[in-house]
Amino acid sequence: MPPGKQEKYWSSPAMTRRQIPFKGGSIGYLDGGEGDCVLYFHGTGAGKELAAVMESDLIKRGYRLLIPDRPGYVGTSMSCGSTSMNAAAVGAAVLDAAGVQKAVVIGTSGGGLPAIHFAANYSDRTVGLVLQCAQSHRWDTPEWLPSGKGWVLRYAQNPLCKCLIHWAHHLQTRFLRWMKRSFLRGMTGARYEDVRHNPASLELCDVMIEHSIASVAHPHGIENDLDILLNEPLLTSADVRCPTLIIHDNADPVVPFRHAEWSKQLIPHAEVLGLQLGGHLIWIGNEADAMYIARDAFIRQCHSK
Repeated sequence: MPPGKQEKYWSSPAMTRRQIPFKGGSIGYLDGGEGDCVLYFHGTGAGKELAAVMESDLIKRGYRLLIPDRPGYVGTSMSCGSTSMNAAAVGAAVLDAAGVQKAVVIGTSGGGLPAIHFAANYSDRTVGLVLQCAQSHRWDTPEWLPSGKGWVLRYAQNPLCKCLIHWAHHLQTRFLRWMKRSFLRGMTGARYEDVRHNPASLELCDVMIEHSIASVAHPHGIENDLDILLNEPLLTSADVRCPTLIIHDNADPVVPFRHAEWSKQLIPHAEVLGLQLGGHLIWIGNEADAMYIARDAFIRQCHSK
């Protein structure tokens, strides 16, 4: 490396952008890598492009990675549907277009419910399920919301207040470049002291901020995610028969650990991977290397059966 050139920890892997017609609109997705397939449902706040950067390790480990934009995010029309089940159908359409019969399905953060719905309703196509810091319970009481955000419930059902919440989110997002430390603290919570001086953590924070800012120019997906979390019927059971790995830091300040416990209740044979990571940022933290190794072993085992 040339003198003075800083190592880059997070970069976009080589992936092909594809667009396919679906339900009067279209689906945008990324396709990259070779080998056994991973179908990935990205989180709330930014779409497939950020997910590709954060999950480039999957391609490096020899998997084919398919990442669709969920409905309303940059590449996928809102006409593709507004529910988690609709998002699962988007995933199935992407598998069809890619010529893939079966995959391990990963759902991260706001992509958790679509991933659960996919595994339950497309069981013949799902060899394994990974839930990463994943939302699995409706926001019906403050305990399910991000730390300090319980007040949202009092206002979010009012159309005018909901508009103000969306406006405040978009405004705050546009100022994130000047709030990097605050953003990192909000994402990592009690793990902040573990990661605040780590160059990889700070660079990941920069990457997330840039993609989050870009996403507010196409706000429909983010706004729809809030409607899903507030209004979608509560899952009281999930007919998920495949092996399931739940990766969730118990100090996550964005998606409380209760969601992991709820996922375990929905899927009784699921395994919870208890590691000290980076709060909501499971890709960093004291035991991130162990997370990558355990996840890789799980995916390989699922595809080997």
